[in-house]
Amino acid sequence: GKVESGESLEAALARELREELSVTAIVGPEVYRTTHEYAGMPRAVELAFFRCDIAGTPQNLAFEQVAWRAARDLPPMDFLPADRELIRLLAAGSVR
Repeated sequence: GKVESGESLEAALARELREELSVTAIVGPEVYRTTHEYAGMPRAVELAFFRCDIAGTPQNLAFEQVAWRAARDLPPMDFLPADRELIRLLAAGSVR
């Protein structure tokens, strides 16, 4: 999700997880960061990924489908282009 004015990346992530999955997140260290240029967007998007622990049972409040998968099973799935390198690293065990 997007970071709101005056909000840290960690606070934005915790808020998004609460709004979209109805869980409380304990946001840990940043594990990966990238930028990606999408066609039709005026500038590159910066994405930061963090390790999180969650409290509560996730509820799908915002998505067509939510599923838990082992990291090794992620690469053939249809991820956004900006997420694909992280998915490859997760599957290889390079990022935990």
